[in-house]
Amino acid sequence: MRFANCHKTRKHLGRGFCKQCYGKWLRKRPHTKELARRRLLRRGSDEKRKAKNHMLRWFYGITIEQYEALLMLQNGVCAICGKLETALFKPGGSIRALSVDHNHRTNKVRGLLCGHCNSSVGHLEKIGIVNLYKIVDYLQEGGIKASAIDEDAVLRINET
Repeated sequence: MRFANCHKTRKHLGRGFCKQCYGKWLRKRPHTKELARRRLLRRGSDEKRKAKNHMLRWFYGITIEQYEALLMLQNGVCAICGKLETALFKPGGSIRALSVDHNHRTNKVRGLLCGHCNSSVGHLEKIGIVNLYKIVDYLQEGGIKASAIDEDAVLRINET
C-alpha cells in the first residue's frame, strides 16, 4: 500500500495527498471548474450528439433520430401546454431541451414535455387518476365554499 506524503500513516489518494488533504487542495483551486467548462466547450457537436444519443437509448430506448422526429411531430413545443421550453440549465445558461415523458411501468415513451408539465405529470401520476378527477372538480367548483362550513366545524377545528 502506498502512503500519502502529507500524513505518512494515511493511504495515498492523489498528488501525494491523503483523502482529507486532497479535498482541501481541490477546493483551493479556483480554476478547476473553469477547466472543466473549457473541456466541455472543446467537445465537438458530433461528440455531444453521440452522448445525447447514448443517454436517450439507455434511459428511454429511443434514438436521437426518433427524438427529433417526435420533436418535429410536436412542432418543437410541449405536447401538453403547446409552449416552447423556457427552463435554463443554470441562470444565464442555455435553454433545456424538451423532456422525454414515459410511463415508468411500461417504459413506453408518451411524448416530449416542458419542465413544468413534466414535473406536474410526475406528481399527478403518483396520486392516481381518481384523485386527478377530484382535483379537477375541486378547482372547477372554486374550492370549499365558506358558506358550506358551519360555525360549529370552525370552532371544533380551532379547539384542536
